[in-house]
Amino acid sequence: MSRFDLTIGDVVARTGVAEPTLRMWERRYGFPEPQRTENGHRRYSAEQAGLVERVLMLRQVGLSLPAAIARAQTPPDPEEVSLFSSLSDLRPDLQSRVVRKPVLVALSRAIEDEMLARAEARVMFACFQREGFYRSSEARWRELAAGARVAAVFADFDRVRAHGGGDPHGGESGEEADGPAEVPISRRQPLAREWALVIYGGRSSISMVAREQASSNVHAAARSRSFELIWTVDPEATRALAGTCTVLVRHALPELADRTEQQLAIHAAAPATEQARLTTAVMNRVLATLS
Repeated sequence: MSRFDLTIGDVVARTGVAEPTLRMWERRYGFPEPQRTENGHRRYSAEQAGLVERVLMLRQVGLSLPAAIARAQTPPDPEEVSLFSSLSDLRPDLQSRVVRKPVLVALSRAIEDEMLARAEARVMFACFQREGFYRSSEARWRELAAGARVAAVFADFDRVRAHGGGDPHGGESGEEADGPAEVPISRRQPLAREWALVIYGGRSSISMVAREQASSNVHAAARSRSFELIWTVDPEATRALAGTCTVLVRHALPELADRTEQQLAIHAAAPATEQARLTTAVMNRVLATLS
């Protein structure tokens, strides 16, 4: 259950929406609906603050305020979630391009290496499609998870494994707390055809999502596999996408989802100059790999 421990001032600071506007939305649309203390003060959850941010993003892409509020409040069906579609909706200006798997691997490794070097990530998610693909990178992801407050990976695992993701008290089933949580997905889900990295925190937030094309096959040779790729260093889009990942985690590991929401409530300051530096650093690593 989400904790209602944010004041209206906290929500204003996180979202940039003025207090009178939040009160007006509450009166007119019943959103966001706070809990009240004994003294009548409003208290909000981190999830509600995230929904307010989602409304702002939907407004930026042309939805009316009532439509944006309605869509933001409609919980996605975990069985139907596509991170590729979610990021495309959040940032319709992003141009996709088709790449072969070796290029996708180079970009993924470049992002992972840069985030390890920066050591700023608070929340990390990744989608590996198949368990075997994750196992080949498991040692690497244990190192990545050790530097994050929350970390989880999605693949066709046989069961949930609640590692701690860097939190020594995070393992809910008594397992070792030195790796990301492992969250199973069905091969029927859209996510089973997607390769994703979602990393949020500090000055270094980045999202990369690639959807395997219909003509490509997960069992084919790497060089023949093709993906439609989009990526961004926009911290707000990354935070929103991490919120979508949290929906996928909640049904399996509710306590981990609660911790994720707490971390996403912390604003990540990343001015345009810092976003440009991150982009340049990642691309330089890609070029070094491919040269």
